Amino acid sequence: MKYRKDIDGLRSVAVLPVLFFHAGFSGFSGGYVGVDIFFVISGFLITKILLNELENNKFSILKFYQRRARRILPALFSTLIFTTLFAGLIIPPELFKEFGQSLVSVGFFASNIFFYWETGYFGFDAEKVPLLHTWSLAVEEQFYIFVPPLLYLLYRFGVPILGIAILFLSISSLTWSQYLLNDHQQSSSFYLLFSRAWELFVGSFIAIYQIDKKKISTITSQVVSLIGLLLIVFSMFLFSKDTTFPGFSALIPVVGTFLIISFCRQDTLVFNLLSVKPMVWIGLISYSLYLIHQPLFALSRFLYLTEPSPQFFSILIVLCIIFSYLNYRFVETPFRNQQRFNDRIILISAGVGCLAIIILGLAIHISQGFAIRYNNKELQDSIQRSPVRAKCHATGTSYDIPENACKLNGHQKQSWAVLGDSHGVELSYALAERLKKHQIGLTQHTLSSCQPALKNILRMPGCSAWQAGVVNSLVADKSITTIVLIFRTSAFLAGPNIKYYPVLPDEDRSVEFEVDSAQFSKEQSYELYWENYQHLIAILLDSGKQLIIVDPLPELPLDIRQLIYPRELLTQTYHLPLEQTTPLSFYKKRNKFILAKLETLTNKSKVLRVSPLTTFCNNEYCSAIKNEKSLYFDTNHPSMFAAGLLSDHLLKEFEQNKDFYRSID
Repeated sequence: MKYRKDIDGLRSVAVLPVLFFHAGFSGFSGGYVGVDIFFVISGFLITKILLNELENNKFSILKFYQRRARRILPALFSTLIFTTLFAGLIIPPELFKEFGQSLVSVGFFASNIFFYWETGYFGFDAEKVPLLHTWSLAVEEQFYIFVPPLLYLLYRFGVPILGIAILFLSISSLTWSQYLLNDHQQSSSFYLLFSRAWELFVGSFIAIYQIDKKKISTITSQVVSLIGLLLIVFSMFLFSKDTTFPGFSALIPVVGTFLIISFCRQDTLVFNLLSVKPMVWIGLISYSLYLIHQPLFALSRFLYLTEPSPQFFSILIVLCIIFSYLNYRFVETPFRNQQRFNDRIILISAGVGCLAIIILGLAIHISQGFAIRYNNKELQDSIQRSPVRAKCHATGTSYDIPENACKLNGHQKQSWAVLGDSHGVELSYALAERLKKHQIGLTQHTLSSCQPALKNILRMPGCSAWQAGVVNSLVADKSITTIVLIFRTSAFLAGPNIKYYPVLPDEDRSVEFEVDSAQFSKEQSYELYWENYQHLIAILLDSGKQLIIVDPLPELPLDIRQLIYPRELLTQTYHLPLEQTTPLSFYKKRNKFILAKLETLTNKSKVLRVSPLTTFCNNEYCSAIKNEKSLYFDTNHPSMFAAGLLSDHLLKEFEQNKDFYRSID
């Protein structure tokens, strides 16, 4: 197959924006589409090589996999070795355990499936997952399992049938990808082969029906290839994390790549741009550059309390390029030399290497992330969630009817209920444990991220419908007398991300409700939220319920699973004091709006406010730990220990408040 410099240049167009996106550089909000460009290039090159072999009766699946092993595994193994060594010095036990699990999945070429399963509500930031980027390698490897036999079987029926089959598979895969997005299954659409295969099949389609560029006019090649480049640039700069992706949106960079590969020729502007030496050179090391950047970025982030500066990431990118060149020069290139490493050695090395990676990953998993590295087992063990969280807490649209909600102390009379988002889960369990001695049951109604939304509909799928059903059920149930409300209000209003601490999040969240956001300022959206909160309170009070409203909980600037460990093993320095973690003033500024609004509640004879500050804070600071036990299990959710302390405080306030007309007994 004839070498094309412009393809290597296109690889640099793909990989550099991925680096800039992961570094958080402004202007590259859609840099993630570089992966889609890689998919098209890969599908094109692999299919082209296989078709050439079929035409010349040299097709061999074994030879194909030997070539793939030469190309992919040596650089991957070297990256995994160095990443594991440094991860062992930097990453705290729970995430190092997950790192070990991801190593196993990489060894089985199934990391896309692993990260699909592990993309959970309580995962560490994606930016701190060293092997997250290997999902795309897994997609390609899984594609390579199916495509060679498929081409072999269909080729005998002729190119037209082969092309129709590939087109059908592409359309089916794209349709499935968009269906998953419409069904709010973005993780499935993003990570899994059958919703991504169409992008590789587009490359296959180019190889099958490769256009004879000599028959196309220069002006056509110029215009069409330039349109392709503009489509890619458009998606890189104008897409963002809020873009519904992949699905139909991915057509823009994919079609752009299709046009460049199909129409770019030596007399075009695009070819000359892509063929300049620096672009080609970056393209040559692009595989190693892609492999190395995520571990280096992720591990570096662990060393800082807040997000590192753009200047720091600029230095890291330079280091990435240096390390990538070394990997390309001394690992990738030698292993492609068949005189130095014959096919038998490559296959044996591939098998042994994968097995070693799997065993290493299992060892890290079994050892609980080598927690023995740290001498704080009691503190580690106190990071506990509700034992019934998975059973009793709803997420997304996967919720049951209110009548089937978890009834804690189910054999007791259900006269208490908790209604809220995920901050109410641990509180529900701890409160129920304490109500048990009074022979009182508690019903838990919690849905992740679901805020008061009965007057106006939230764009969050399922939230308003779930809440309406729950409130109707609570109003109708006369046995429920006391309802606890708890929400992470300020995260909804101003954004949940406090990784730039001590800078307060200040996002414009006016689009969260199904209203014309153009008519709402950020301040007006705050008032709209409070109208919905008041509406919820009014409905419950009018039905004769007594309410306990828990003020927002303090938050941490860093996950407790990282905060309780040194930045790295060698210096044993910590990010923040664990008992003076954040100033109380930060909490008050963060929650200024909702605290002021809660102060305005007039019907105090049936509304009891409970502050969490007694549990989490003193007069100056809010803490991450108390009595050598963790108050959190991530950045903002209370641990079972904290939930127990908060429950004790809540019940004490409840008993002491003379305005409440029903006591526990």
